Amino acid sequence: EHCGKVHAPVSMLFPPIDPNERFRERRAAVRRRKRLRRSAAVATVLVAVLLLGMGAQFVGTEEGAEPAADLATLAATPSSGPRTLPIELRGVHVTMGLASLPGKLDEYLDLERDGLTAIELDVKDENGEIGFVQGMPRLARSVGAARDYYRGRATARKVHERGIYLVGRIVLFEDPVLSHARPELAIRTSGGSVWRDAAGLGWTNPYDKRVWDYNVDIAVAAAKAGFDEVMFDYVRFPSDGDVDGAMYRNERKLAKREAIPEFLRYAKSRLEPYGVRISAAVFGLSAARDMGIGQLPRK
Repeated sequence: EHCGKVHAPVSMLFPPIDPNERFRERRAAVRRRKRLRRSAAVATVLVAVLLLGMGAQFVGTEEGAEPAADLATLAATPSSGPRTLPIELRGVHVTMGLASLPGKLDEYLDLERDGLTAIELDVKDENGEIGFVQGMPRLARSVGAARDYYRGRATARKVHERGIYLVGRIVLFEDPVLSHARPELAIRTSGGSVWRDAAGLGWTNPYDKRVWDYNVDIAVAAAKAGFDEVMFDYVRFPSDGDVDGAMYRNERKLAKREAIPEFLRYAKSRLEPYGVRISAAVFGLSAARDMGIGQLPRK
């Protein structure tokens, strides 16, 4: 109501846009193809029976044909290699704190009806904390990083029962817990104290092989628990704070742009036997120029 007059609402020129319409159309198309292939398979069997009854020799269907999977359907874990990806990866990021709340993870899994196919769950976060204890390295338990926010295997089983792909996020070198408990593994200042970024958080040394092992051991524990993929975040050197004052123990004299790819190659070699995918989060600007943090996507 304005100035004593009542204004009727303006009707919409176009119907509201449904953000999941494309997803539902694709899913319906996949299911139609699936039904057609099943019908074709049944028809093939009937023809085979008929031909055998007539004394004819039956030749099998075309080699290599496979039924199409639903968007959120996962194949059984293969004997070697990573689990099959959903046709579309549509996920949400869930912190370990949220995962610890009773029934909260189920609320996210219920989004499957709206098109969810993946959950990205924190295994190790920006605070250096680890979401579950089972299978974690001794160092993680001794410094108090391994916490009981959720149970790794039980959580992976629950996610897979809903047909959802599970990504474990592991924050690498920003690690206030390990850098505080083990200063010899941290980036240091010229005075020997633990270097901290603009937010006051300590970082571990990306050159140190012991830091590599610590994080890859955590990734191995996630893989053994049943996570389908490990996504390394903060897979870089610090980008803010007094970066010029950061001191690194660098016995092998690797450049930053060499150290990060070298770590990823090492992680891949360690994780390959467990059939888990590996991915890494990078700054978008790294694709255009060297930002001095060790991230060169082409490498």
